Order: sequence, then C-alpha cells, then structure tokens
Amino acid sequence: MTLPKLLYVGDVPVECSYHGSALLYRLLEDYPADRLHVIECGIQSEDRRRLVHGSYAYIPYPLQRLRTTRFTTYYLSVLAVYAQYRLKSVVLKTMQNCKPDAILTVGHGFSWIAAAQLAEQLGVPLHFIVHDDVPSTIELSSRAKRFFQVRFSQVYRDAASRLCVSPYMVDEYRERYSASGVVLYPGRSKQVSAITYQEPRPKTTSTLRFAFAGSLNSKGFIDSLNSLCAVLDELSVNAEILMYGPFTSEDAKKSGFQSPRARFRGLVPAAEIVETLQREADILYLPISFSDQDRCNMAIHFPSKLTDYSATGLPVLVFGPVYASAIRWCRDANCGVLTASGDVELLECVKRLSDCETRVKLGRITYEVGRQAFSHTGTSQVLFNQLNRFNNQSESQKKKHLH
Repeated sequence: MTLPKLLYVGDVPVECSYHGSALLYRLLEDYPADRLHVIECGIQSEDRRRLVHGSYAYIPYPLQRLRTTRFTTYYLSVLAVYAQYRLKSVVLKTMQNCKPDAILTVGHGFSWIAAAQLAEQLGVPLHFIVHDDVPSTIELSSRAKRFFQVRFSQVYRDAASRLCVSPYMVDEYRERYSASGVVLYPGRSKQVSAITYQEPRPKTTSTLRFAFAGSLNSKGFIDSLNSLCAVLDELSVNAEILMYGPFTSEDAKKSGFQSPRARFRGLVPAAEIVETLQREADILYLPISFSDQDRCNMAIHFPSKLTDYSATGLPVLVFGPVYASAIRWCRDANCGVLTASGDVELLECVKRLSDCETRVKLGRITYEVGRQAFSHTGTSQVLFNQLNRFNNQSESQKKKHLH
C-alpha cells in the first residue's frame, strides 16, 4: 500500500541523536524518500544525523538567543503568539512545491499550532504525536499559558489521529479532551531491533557497575540519582555509577549531582549505546522525578530509555513515585524490571541485584518483553496504519466529489 506524501512540521528535529529526535528518526527511517518532506522549526538537525532520504528545510524562530536568558518565560510567551498568527505563512513559503497528502507534527514547542492551521487550510489529515504533557510543563506567562492550553486541546481533539506515548496518556487525554488516542510507544531503531539476546559477559571485577544514560535536565531526576548514591553508601557496596549523556562532571555538580562513585563517559552515539552498556555495565538505572511540578508529566509520559535499556539483556532498576507511568507500566507488564518507590524498596532492590543469577534472569525477561513492545517494525506500523487509514478516507472522498 502506498503511503501518503507526508510533510513533517515540528520543533523536534528529525535526527539520530536522543530523546524525541531519535524517536522520530526511527519512525521515519523506512519512509519512502520521494514522499517525505521535513520542516524543522526553532532547532535544526545536524546533517550527519539526518535521514539519508527525505528533504529537509529549517525555519529559525526570531531572536532565539533570548531563549536562554532571564527573559525566557516572556520570550516563549511571544513565540506562542507568533506561532498562532505568523508561522503558518512562513511554513507555506518554505514548502515551495511540496503538496502533502498528510501533515505530521509533535506536541512540543510551538510549530504544532502552525501545522494544525496548515492541515486545515490544505484540507489534509493532521497526525499529532504527543510525547510529554506539554500544557503542564511549558513555562509561559499565565495569560499565554491559558491560550496555549486551550489551543492544545483544540488541536488534539481536531487531529485525524492522536498518537500518545503511553496508555496512561491515552486514558488521561480521553478524560481531559473527550477524544480517543492510539498508543505509540517509543520504538527501537532497525539496528537495535536486530540485536539478539546476549547473556551478560562474565565479570572481571568485583565492582558492581550501575549505569544511567540520559540528561540531567530536572532537579527531580537528579534527586532520584542521589537516592541511589545514598543507598549504595548505606550498604557499603563496592559500586560505580557510569554516566552517559551530554554533560561533564562539572555540569553534573552544578545541577546538584556529585558522587565519588560517578564515572562520566560523555554522550555515546545512539547507534552505539546498547553495545556500550552491554560491555561496561551490570545494572541500568532509570530515575523518575518525585517533584510535584513534574507530577502530571511523570504520570502519563513514557521514558524512552526503556526501549534501548531493555535491548541490552541487562537488569533494569526504576526508582520513582507509584503514580509514575514507568513504574505502573513495568509492574503491569511483568517485564522483569525491578521498581522502587521509596528508599527502603530501593535498598532491597539493590540487595537483590547484587546476585549475578538474579541479574541474568531479570535481564532476560526484560529483553523478551521489550523486543515485542518496542520493535522497530511494530511501532512504525502503528504510525503507518494511521497515515494509510486517513489517506484512504481522503481518497474516497475525492472520488465521491468527482462523481
């Protein structure tokens, strides 16, 4: 079946890096080159990380240097207005001769507002991917935030398809916006999906190596990292914490994380992270924020780290509040992941994971569950099914008009 000519308009760059960018890259990895056009707004992808097929264009936001100043909240509030009243016309000019059958966007930043307007003007379906509860997390003035939340609810309800990152988001948004969504889990790359199970290598040292791969962008996450350090100190475990991400030890210290157990490895390319973790780590740690200001998002988003963590065959330990989607999903799925929602539980989990046989057993279970839940083919097909479903409806409507 022929996929529709697809135009992506979004603030999330489509590149093989990390977070939402990597997820988009993986979703579109197999999309036909002559049927895909990408317009990135605000943040531009790097050439070397882009899809080898598909055409790219970039729209910078005005005065972007203000984004990282003390005027951030006011600047973002102005951007919300810019997206509502000006951005669509800029996108139209940037499209040139592109005539899409469908538009894809992500509920992050602001360009989804223009994407929705464009879809309405062109009379094509809008496919709306939501990774985070942006209405609750974005920093805007109170007036701009009210506008943003109302606009988000309108776009979510009116979209042809609503692709939510977790079943908990589907449920919450059905209640909040009176519109049903489809679960689109974070997917693995083709390369990672092809990895077969490997039993962890025999240890050559008595040091237990925990690993964290991600960003230090929230005090709540950093507090949960510090909780692991405190438990390891309490148990007097001979352990290290390997830190993989776009930060240095100095960056971590400024953010509030400092431990003599920490070993900073830098940012590992997405294509290499699974093999690196298999080679260097014994246990993978996934901290979740307990902060009240993160609560709405933690309850319904889905940590993309689980997709690649589960491909390693190593045991995974998740520490977070009982309402967190990651905790709920791991417990519901019986996926072998150990979960803890308090310091006592965390301590008991670390004790269990000190046993090699337990680590191997749990890692194998997690690998098998993750292989099915996050496969490249399976997650891509969820998107493609929605694209084809509404493309077929559009074709049928066109034929009716012709007759």
